[in-house]
Amino acid sequence: MQLFELSPNKYDLDIAMHLRDGIIFCGSGFAKLSTHPHAAVPFCDQARKQEHKIENIYRQAVLELFKGTDYSHILKRREVYRHLCNAAERISFCANNLQDIVVKTS
Repeated sequence: MQLFELSPNKYDLDIAMHLRDGIIFCGSGFAKLSTHPHAAVPFCDQARKQEHKIENIYRQAVLELFKGTDYSHILKRREVYRHLCNAAERISFCANNLQDIVVKTS
């Protein structure tokens, strides 16, 4: 965002909050592995839910963004949104791997 000289907007902040929550859920799930592996599964589900919420926010943000006419701003902002969504996909990937670990250790 600094590179593009953009300030956070409501969509960026909302996505960031869900990214934080997804990270916390993944971390909590991994913390359960050594003592109660099956207790990690609900945290996986919650982390994946954060990705779905972010996807919905992304769709709303892009829809609103493309109503504008400042194409330079549109491209910059969309690039930021895309990176945020990629981070959400990584959280889901982490949650899936955690759940695979739980299944394989059972």
